[in-house]
Amino acid sequence: MVVRNPEDRRDATLLWEPVKDADGYTVRYGIEPDKLYNNYMVYDANTITIHSLNRDPEYYFEVEAFDSGTDYYRRETEQTMGRGAEIELAKDGKMLERK
Repeated sequence: MVVRNPEDRRDATLLWEPVKDADGYTVRYGIEPDKLYNNYMVYDANTITIHSLNRDPEYYFEVEAFDSGTDYYRRETEQTMGRGAEIELAKDGKMLERK
């Protein structure tokens, strides 16, 4: 559902049904149905208010749910070698020695 503010048509509020297990939504919009070149990414909500429309033209909107395919939280930690800040340099396939 899209509602444009009658007092200021530069504003439009979109509301859509949430999609189960979606990580977020991509909201695309434009002044022609096949040219939705503007977009917002929405996380943790199923509504957005856009304040950047032009007053006169009518707009077309599309909302697409997405899922990253990974869990936000991991219960198991992964062990890595080193302290994480070390950089190993190689020249001609051989590791350079630290001085």
